[in-house]
Amino acid sequence: MLDILRLAVSDATANKHLCDLQSNGPRLVDYACAVFTSSLAAQPKNQLLMLRALCNAFQHAVGEQLMLDCSERLLAAVKVALQSNSDKPLQVTQNCFVFHVLAYIFCYYMHLTTVV
Repeated sequence: MLDILRLAVSDATANKHLCDLQSNGPRLVDYACAVFTSSLAAQPKNQLLMLRALCNAFQHAVGEQLMLDCSERLLAAVKVALQSNSDKPLQVTQNCFVFHVLAYIFCYYMHLTTVV
């Protein structure tokens, strides 16, 4: 399911449908936070796929806006997940988290340079 979501948000039409702030976007964020924070769903492989899906959301304007609007909540949930894993988080999950943060940095930078 998460792998399909990861691929779907790469498509412009699906991204618009899944990430729209007025309809499905808040549910996507709720689901992502649940994957990162619930004890049943917080498996490293699920976390990895969700992080990849969130990174893919940045590919289109609607997904980018959702990621920016919900950045504090999503990053807090990921932080909890990385800290609460009983054993060391997978290196690939940590790397994917870094890419997710870099996507935020790049996005914020692009918004700042276009506004100034």
